[in-house]
This record gives sequence, C-alpha cells and structure tokens, in this order.
Amino acid sequence: MSSQALQKTFQPLECIGTPYERGKTQGRELERAIGLCFNAFFQSDTFALLKPRWLPQSLAVRLAAWQSQKQFLPTLRKHYPHYLEQMMGLAEGSKIPLNRFAFVCAAEILLASVGFQLGACSSLAIPTAFSASEEPLLVKNFDYPFFLRSSNLVRKTKPSEGLASLELTMTPLSGCHTGVNEAGVAITYNYGYGQDKPEHWLPITLRVQEALRTCESAQAVIDFFKTGLQAGGAIMTVLDENGEMFLLEISSSRVEAKQINQNLLIATNHYQLPSLLSHDIPVNAYYNPQKSVPELAGKRVHESSEARFDRLHELTGTKIQFHESDLKNYFSDHHRHGQGNDNTLCRHGEYFETTCSVVIKPRSREIHIALGNPCEEPYQICRLN
Repeated sequence: MSSQALQKTFQPLECIGTPYERGKTQGRELERAIGLCFNAFFQSDTFALLKPRWLPQSLAVRLAAWQSQKQFLPTLRKHYPHYLEQMMGLAEGSKIPLNRFAFVCAAEILLASVGFQLGACSSLAIPTAFSASEEPLLVKNFDYPFFLRSSNLVRKTKPSEGLASLELTMTPLSGCHTGVNEAGVAITYNYGYGQDKPEHWLPITLRVQEALRTCESAQAVIDFFKTGLQAGGAIMTVLDENGEMFLLEISSSRVEAKQINQNLLIATNHYQLPSLLSHDIPVNAYYNPQKSVPELAGKRVHESSEARFDRLHELTGTKIQFHESDLKNYFSDHHRHGQGNDNTLCRHGEYFETTCSVVIKPRSREIHIALGNPCEEPYQICRLN
C-alpha cells in the first residue's frame, strides 16, 4: 500500500441544520445519484425476491413503496419523528416520492430474512495498547451487492441539536452503517443473520445515526441499543477515543455486548456471543436456489464470513503493535490468490464486492476512506473537525 494514498483530503457532503434541512441538502445535491440507486435496486434480481413472480416490475415498485409507507412511516412518526422530517427533506430535495425512501428503509429489514441476502462486511478494532500511534483504531470493509457499488456516500452531519458526525452511508439513506462523532465515538455495523421477528419496524442504520448524534462514550452506545427498538441483525464494533471497546451483537429480540479492551476485536457476519448463537441461522444453512439470487445459489451462507474471520486471525497472529499501513494491507488481502474472491477480505464476489474501506481514528476525529476495493483504490483522509 503506497504512502501516497494518505496525501489527498476528501471533502464529504455537508448536511447542516434541522433534520428537514439536512435531508433537503442531501436530496438536492445527490438527486441524480439517488435516482440511479433506486433504479439499480428495482431492476435487480434482489428486488425480484421481494415481489410475487407474476407481478409486473413497475406495479411491484408502486406496491412495495405504498406498503412500506403504510407499515414503516407510523413507527417512524412515533419513535423518531425527526428522521421522518429528514426523509421528507430528502424527497423534496430529490423530487422523488417519500414512499420510495420509506421502502429503502423497510428493505433493509426485509432483506435480512429473504434468502439471507445481507451478509457482508469485515471489521477489526485495535486497542490503544496495540496501536503504534497509541490511538485506538477501527477498520472496516463495507461489502455490498455489486450493482450498488457507486451509491456510497461520505457525509458530514452537523445537526441543529446533538453531536456532529462523519459517516459512511448510501445515497438514499437518512441513517448510516459506519461513523465517528465529535465526542470521539466510532461505530461500525456489519450485517448479521438474526431471524427473530421484529417488534419495532426501525432499521439499524437509523439507530446507528441516532447513537452518533446522542452518545458521548462507547458505554452510552451499548446502553442506547439495549433499549431494543431496532429490527434486524447486526454485529457491531463500538470504540471511543479513550480506548473503551465493545463487541455488540443484535437480533430483533436480543441485544448483548462484551467489553474487549486488552485484545483485538475481529467481527464479520456470524454471531460470537453465546446468547446470540441460537438467534443465528444454522452453520450448515445454504442459499436456496429458488429463493436467492443466482450468484449465491447453492453456497453455504456462513462460508465467506468464517473464511474472512479466520483470515483476520491469521494475519494479525501474535503481532503486538499495529500501524495504519498494516491494517490497510490486511483489508486489501486476497489470501494467496492472484485475484480476490467471495471469501477474501478484499471481496471480489459475483454478488458481494468491497465497495469501500475505512480506517477510523476516533481520537483524531478522522476517517481514511478508499471508495472501492482497497486493493485498487487509494485511501483519502476525511476529517470531522
């Protein structure tokens, strides 16, 4: 990995003010990108899994959006009215109907159970004692369906109320999957396969965004998620500037955390905590050819997660001091293959690809970002302050 990769500073999209104002800025500035993201999803085999086979695609889009608005928006209005305002701003700024933004939030929950489609991402947290810079570090590869590779968004949120944050998300989303806030709290969210039925119809990306807005320590994030309003499955890493670090695992009915301050924290897409194991899919679960996209049909669901998890353990080994360059090399790894594949840390699968890679420095309030596969794209610096 060339040191020149750290020389360029990347400017995120700044969204400032009230929820509505922030949403409108995002919608206006990304109008075309948001439209392309929706079009890519609605024309994909993934969307086809969510609709009856006999239903025409255009009618299925309208029906899915209407159902999502009916099911999702009342819950949002009750628990998080400010995110409803933000979505209304997104709709106004992008000139795209509000029900489309309701659908993209609902799809996050639905796809956690339909054909096990959302199993992706790898992360590694380094405590202060093992960091060459004496700053705790958090690195993540964000793996996502290949047809959404161009829909990543680096966003700087400065709310009228709450903490400012720097986040990684997707162009149509109000929430995020990765970020660091001005209090020095960093969160990464890897998809998990929790199969419990949700009681509250709130996607985890919104909960991550709200945690960044309101939490000033890693422990506060754990307490926040234990209120249990979220739906879906997640394997999360939470780290703050003081080096306090947690593995946080979530299903729709269970939230457990383990503090890990004197060791590395490695996470992919299978649960590790004993109380969550029964909420995961079976180890021998396979993608059903009739209920999954063709690229995944017949594969064992946890195969990639386990391979990436084991490879991170192998790479880190007995090493006791880590530099940023070490972490970037690990997450560019192809595991002795000439080209990456679905089981490598730098993922080059037929369905999942690493669409961005990040190294978060919570004490410095900055993220180093490679927009694309880190084996090909340089890391650029993005600062909150």
